[in-house]
Amino acid sequence: EVMKKIATILKTNVRACHSLGNSYISQLGKYFLEMLHVYRFYSTEISKMVSTGDPHAAKTQLVRSMRAVKKATLRVLEKFIEKAEDIQAITNNFLSPILEAVLGDYRAGNPDSRDAEVLSLMTQIVNKLKSIITPRIPEIFTNVFECTLDMIKINFEDYPEHRIEFFSLLRAVNNHCFPAFFQMTPQSVKLIIDSIVWAFKHKIKTISDTGLLILIELLDYIEKSDSQNSNAFYQTYFLNLLQDIFYVLTDTFHKHGNFLLYYITSFLLHLCF
Repeated sequence: EVMKKIATILKTNVRACHSLGNSYISQLGKYFLEMLHVYRFYSTEISKMVSTGDPHAAKTQLVRSMRAVKKATLRVLEKFIEKAEDIQAITNNFLSPILEAVLGDYRAGNPDSRDAEVLSLMTQIVNKLKSIITPRIPEIFTNVFECTLDMIKINFEDYPEHRIEFFSLLRAVNNHCFPAFFQMTPQSVKLIIDSIVWAFKHKIKTISDTGLLILIELLDYIEKSDSQNSNAFYQTYFLNLLQDIFYVLTDTFHKHGNFLLYYITSFLLHLCF
């Protein structure tokens, strides 16, 4: 009953934030840290229950109620970031506490207890702060990228919300924080490229098209970067990317996205001349 009331209050705050816009910052400031404290508390309780080894623990009514509070908290934060206009206030007063409360919990959580709203919140933060958030991208990716990819690459059906939000986040980072890729380890960059390839090989059109668009945008940024970075990228990934594009072009299951595929093929072949 208590958890239901908390979730209801938080949902009301989402609507209030939508109506008040930037002015909601004063309201959020009154209970921001307490809200994150509750988020952490329920995260700990969920982890305790899931760690018992009971395969059904994540689906019990108690865990679902606690997750409802966590999801509502994430939606409040996402709506606040969306509506906020004071970028400096977000960066100085809200960003670090949010990342500290959310990222480690997501990474450590059981796959069935990870909330796709975390990925959506990260996307909103990147879209709002743009290049300002670039130094924190390796931290964000370390905590949400590989563990999410492990969830969605097993097949093409499980965790549909995570799939959509995962590639939305990747595209946001690609568009606004591209230099962050050069701050990552070669293993992390390879993981990103592999995820893009996995996306455009997907049989669901929206995911496949998103993967192709991310690749087009990535190649465009690579071309605009300095020659040392671009040459290193093409030496590592050119042939594999070309082979993967040809695979999709000749695969009868992929009848969508042909224009994007032709564009990428033309772009890559043009580099040879």
